Amino acid sequence: MLFIAGRSSIYILYLVYFLTYTIISAIFYIIFNIFNHIEIIFDLAVIAIGMFN
Repeated sequence: MLFIAGRSSIYILYLVYFLTYTIISAIFYIIFNIFNHIEIIFDLAVIAIGMFN
């Protein structure tokens, strides 16, 4: 492991934390959007089935 003494190690930790947070929130955002699209598809399917019956 590379250890940088003093202030720069705090900056690196902050950068890693920030990148991790950004990636995790992006993943959650994508998953949330996919679930929203699935919900819309299910709604359309229910409407289509209702029209055919």
